[in-house]
Amino acid sequence: MGKILIVDVTTRTVEFVTRDEPYYKKYLGGSFLAAKLFDEQVGNKRDLSPFAPNNPLVFAPGVLAGKAVCGATRVNLFSMSPETPGVFLSQAGGEFGPNIKRAGFDALVIKGKSDKPTVITISNDNVGFEDGESFWGMDRVEVYTKLKEKLGPKTAIASIGIAGENKVCNANIMFEPDHYAGRGGMGAVLGAKNIKAICINGDQKPTFADEEQVKTINKTGSKAFKTAFENFPNDFLGVLRNYGTWGLLQLNQIIGNIPVKNFNETFLTDEASAQEISHDNGQTKYVGKRVPCKGCYVACKKSSKLENQTALPEYESLSLLGPNLGISNAINMIEACELCNHLGVDTMSIGNMLGFVMDCSEHGLLPTKDLDFSLHYGDTKGTLELINDIVFQKGPIGELLAKGVESLCERIGESSRQYLRFSKGVGIPAHL
Repeated sequence: MGKILIVDVTTRTVEFVTRDEPYYKKYLGGSFLAAKLFDEQVGNKRDLSPFAPNNPLVFAPGVLAGKAVCGATRVNLFSMSPETPGVFLSQAGGEFGPNIKRAGFDALVIKGKSDKPTVITISNDNVGFEDGESFWGMDRVEVYTKLKEKLGPKTAIASIGIAGENKVCNANIMFEPDHYAGRGGMGAVLGAKNIKAICINGDQKPTFADEEQVKTINKTGSKAFKTAFENFPNDFLGVLRNYGTWGLLQLNQIIGNIPVKNFNETFLTDEASAQEISHDNGQTKYVGKRVPCKGCYVACKKSSKLENQTALPEYESLSLLGPNLGISNAINMIEACELCNHLGVDTMSIGNMLGFVMDCSEHGLLPTKDLDFSLHYGDTKGTLELINDIVFQKGPIGELLAKGVESLCERIGESSRQYLRFSKGVGIPAHL
């Protein structure tokens, strides 16, 4: 698109940056461009911290975003992370990335810190700063609904929940109720800047140097996927198309690759629990219609058959807040995922955190002399309570885990490290 939008929320000013063709040929778009723009903003600063005003948050879609190209809707987020040492690259689907292109930009950079809660609105070159006080402390899905009604269906929204406002280390950013940049604590970075939401739309039309070649590649891919679905309906891609990532619960159960009780086991031995996560049970009770990202052949995104649910949870969320915690009832798994979505925390790291707490509790490491707490596998009520405690930083355990699992690990002692399922502070994925 030829322009990059830089928004300084301290001074409430904007800058339109242009770069030449060699620059774009070198850094392209997506993660490469995001990392380069972060580096340009940071320069030689060595005092950078995740919640400092001078820590920029970069949003960058890929080079093919903005049109119906399979897999091209994703947006990359790059910033100093509050969850892990150093920088972090997070990613999400939905229409926010394509809308950056439609607004006329190749990337969006947010820097500084607003003096009060703010909602940023972007429509092509017009950037506004609206009072966000009325949204602060509000349920994130309710905020999304209100902004969508006000700004129209073509507006894409990036928003944080109460976890982001409270700068919880693994707070995430929601783009739509079924699209999240979950990893790395990017929601806490935005919360530290006092930004509740960023709303963007535009009427620019991205063009490609060779439109016909893009169309040919897209059509070739579409035909290849269609053939795969028809010939191998029960293979990986067919399962994703028919059941969404819910279908991966049964696949990973079959091959012994699902986390059970903090990864101490790799499959469910109880037949009733295994049936809860089966394809048949999912299709009958939970998996709704296909709601694919624009241009996607697979259509793994699914609506939920349940009433009053924002989205059907993904495999990683269900498994880490389900079998990983000894919770076998699918409704209880979904309830935990839904709570995380409304409050604004990453389901994966939260699932790993609670698995760590449960393992420590099972092995007698809790209580300690100054930390009297108990949470055991299968305790759904305790799971929901601890998620709330982390987000609102209530009680010793909640306060510690809001800062990261290392804080609790250090308090308990070195003997607890064998129960950590984390890599540099970030919870590991739900497979080995």
